[in-house]
Amino acid sequence: MLHSISVENYRSFAELASVELRPLTILLGRNSAGKSSLTRLFPLLRQSMERGTSAPILWNSTSVDFGKIADVINRSNPKSPMQMSFELRDENLARVGRRLRPGPTITKFGEDYLSNLKFTARLRAGPDGKTHYDSATLSIDDHDEVEIRFHGVNASVLINGRNIRNRGYWSRIVCRPSRLFPHIYFANDEGQPRGLSEFPETHEAILKRANNLIDLSQIDEWDSKTRRQLWTNHGLNPDIPPAFPFISRKYIFEYIDSLSALMPFKSYSIDQIEELSDLLVLTYFGQIIEYVGSVVQEAIQDSSYLGPVRASGNRFYREQELSVERIDDKGENLATYLGSLSERELSNFNKILYDSFGVEVRAHSEAGHLSIEIGRPGNEKYDNLADVGFGYSQVLPLIAQIHSETRRQNSPAWMRSGAMQIATIEQPELHLHPAYQASLADLFVSSITTSKERGNKPVVFLETHSESLIGRIGELVCLGQISPKDIAIHFVDKDEITGNSKVRLTEFDEDGIIRDWPVGFFSAR
Repeated sequence: MLHSISVENYRSFAELASVELRPLTILLGRNSAGKSSLTRLFPLLRQSMERGTSAPILWNSTSVDFGKIADVINRSNPKSPMQMSFELRDENLARVGRRLRPGPTITKFGEDYLSNLKFTARLRAGPDGKTHYDSATLSIDDHDEVEIRFHGVNASVLINGRNIRNRGYWSRIVCRPSRLFPHIYFANDEGQPRGLSEFPETHEAILKRANNLIDLSQIDEWDSKTRRQLWTNHGLNPDIPPAFPFISRKYIFEYIDSLSALMPFKSYSIDQIEELSDLLVLTYFGQIIEYVGSVVQEAIQDSSYLGPVRASGNRFYREQELSVERIDDKGENLATYLGSLSERELSNFNKILYDSFGVEVRAHSEAGHLSIEIGRPGNEKYDNLADVGFGYSQVLPLIAQIHSETRRQNSPAWMRSGAMQIATIEQPELHLHPAYQASLADLFVSSITTSKERGNKPVVFLETHSESLIGRIGELVCLGQISPKDIAIHFVDKDEITGNSKVRLTEFDEDGIIRDWPVGFFSAR
């Protein structure tokens, strides 16, 4: 699961700034402190992943326009690369490379050996003003670090700060640096060309080192049932490259020990284990980067974003027979979204709206046009959205966003059990009375609870200035309706002299009080 996103040398953040993602993630800070730069990372990444690009990041498009990379790099360090990191926690690395290896899924170590991963991309502005890859780093369980240095379409690799002796594993490492998570390929140009492979030619070297530790020769004498069990439980098959599943250095001793129950140790030393670990990291690092990318991309592409200024309510909208999965960044497709809901889904939408604000909506169709009408249940009179307070036109897209992410049954994330659902909202409290701002807290906590009950992993990411909203969240913590561990509060502060911003993580205590609350934060002075 995506645990955090970090940036460095990015806009006003000269130093490393990390945002931990919890079910309720909140950014607080004064105007122009840098909150929006962090909040808009999500639509920035989404627009970069949804469209074909010639660079790792698409800095300017319909959702976010940051100009070009020279405008993004911190002014204090214009010649240094900016970096963006993604941290995953408790990942089952038995899945890495699975689609490339025949045979059953490795199951034995999936729950026992969970790994933490961190991928960092460093991007720089080239002489042409375009975005270029500088280098990338993959960290595995804080025990292994793979650094990839880019040289055009070729790359060099260091593991734990040292070059790994090639020994014929490849002739060139080829990459696609136009992607944020680059694909790594290995070329062997010696003799007959073999094309590109997603694995280096380390098969024989792995088998040799494994044979130094464990007697693999007896595998040839086992019947097919025992062979299949060996593959299913341990992922070890000398006939299929790269022979071993990926087991991180942190767990390699336990893995080798588990094999000794089937095949006795010959002898081993720390150096032999280290050599085998180096080879496994070398063999699989490209696949692990691809895996991290797939986890991040799935979370980002399923995410939604609602900007600080939503579209005002119109009297009529053109009726379109479109199926709308989510609200757009300004809520301009609200009428089409409501019109595409089934009767049951609209009832669910109205329950959310009524619980928070005591009203409900209906989409009225006439002569090819839709109108959104709003009123109180039981009253015959419903008013056109254009005739009610401006606050309703601003809050309805927010309700629709929460509905599409956590309640609508045909949304992509809802249909995948365990899916991460990130709903990013800038200033949800705009044009709302303080009492209604407080009601938003109940809405967000309720949607998180519903999503978690369905087995998903919700993240409601808020940038807010609302004291009423924050205060009500604290009350809900005190009432036990949400755990303080499910809430991350990030204070963003900018140094008025240097112009650089920093982020500090805190949380509520069990009584609903924010730890280390800045004195006078909501005060006028």
